[in-house]
Amino acid sequence: MRRLSIPAGIVALLAAGFVTAPIAQGKPKQGGVVTKNGRVGPFQTGKTTAGYVKTRLGRPTSDRRYHPEFGSAYRVLRYRCGNRNSFFYFDGRGRLSNFQTRCGSWYTPAGTAVGDGYEEAADTEGREPEAPVCGDGMVITASSRRATLFVTFREEDSAVWVLAVAGDNNVLTC
Repeated sequence: MRRLSIPAGIVALLAAGFVTAPIAQGKPKQGGVVTKNGRVGPFQTGKTTAGYVKTRLGRPTSDRRYHPEFGSAYRVLRYRCGNRNSFFYFDGRGRLSNFQTRCGSWYTPAGTAVGDGYEEAADTEGREPEAPVCGDGMVITASSRRATLFVTFREEDSAVWVLAVAGDNNVLTC
C-alpha cells in the first residue's frame, strides 16, 4: 500500500485555514434584493421559516411574539445593521409574512435602497411616489399576486425611509 506524503507546511496551512475560516467569515451579513414577488434576499414570503432566517443570519437582536386583540398572532425577528434595524415578521404558521428595513444593504430590483433621494428613487423605480392607503408620508408600490413591495418616504422630497414587503399572508394592518 502506497502512503501519501503531504509536506508539513501544507498540513499546517490547511489546519490554520480550517481553524480560522469561521473567524474570518465573521457575523453573517444581511442584505440583498427585495421584490414585489415576496423575495427578501434568499428568503420568500409564505415559505421561509424563522428557523431558516436564524440559520442564515444568526441570532437576532430580539425575537418577540405578539398576540393582538384583533388579527392573528405573529412573531418578529429584529436584526441590527449599524444603528438601524431589519424586521422579519412571521404568521401563525411560522412563515415569513412581512419584512421592513432601514438598512442600506437591501435594495429593489431596480436598485433603490434606503437613503436614496426622492427624485433618484422615482427615476430608478420609474414612477412617482403617492400618498399611502394608510399612514403618513409617500410611497412607491409594486404588486404581484404574491406580495407588495413598498418604497417609503417620511415626507415628500425626502430620502427613502423604509423598504418593506408584505406577502399575501400579511400580518400587519394600518
